[in-house]
Amino acid sequence: MNFRIQHLQWAGSIGVVAVCVAMAIITTVPKLSDYVDAQRTMSEFSKLNAVLTAAYAVSAERGPANNFMSATGAARDEYRAALAAARARTDASLSKVAALLPKEVAPSSEAVSDFEMANALLAKGRHDVDAAKIDSDRGKGVEVAAAIEAMFSAADKMQDLGNAVGRTVIASDAAVGVDVISATAASGLREHAGRLGSYVV
Repeated sequence: MNFRIQHLQWAGSIGVVAVCVAMAIITTVPKLSDYVDAQRTMSEFSKLNAVLTAAYAVSAERGPANNFMSATGAARDEYRAALAAARARTDASLSKVAALLPKEVAPSSEAVSDFEMANALLAKGRHDVDAAKIDSDRGKGVEVAAAIEAMFSAADKMQDLGNAVGRTVIASDAAVGVDVISATAASGLREHAGRLGSYVV
């Protein structure tokens, strides 16, 4: 009799443990899923922050570039140094974006395509800036305008990249949609406001 009671007690204990384990699993799995989703959203936010920071750096590089193209004589060498420093800051920001973009995605993916195009446009813009100046014949003014437009194109493509990454963040967590849209919109407004100074070069 005692043997059967002990068996029942053991069976009851095992049953209680099993129920507790099941309840723990039921309550933990959704929380784990939420945690994984939150981590994914934070990762995408990191990419967006890096992209918008790099977009700002590309835009900010236009100031030293405009000064360099407008300068003459000894001042040109001074502005050349400032332009080199600005380019170094831009390159550092772009390197962070390159490190954060997933390596396993297809080369045709929107974000990777935008990033590669932005780099190509920036390289062309820099080449045009180096070749242009306003201290000789009238034709140089055309070269300066072309260089400025090339830098605009690079900045536009960085904005496209920001929008592409922003859509990825929203896809990960729709609740942050307003924040993402606000951030990308503010970046775009800052870029277009910054262009006003270039139009007077």
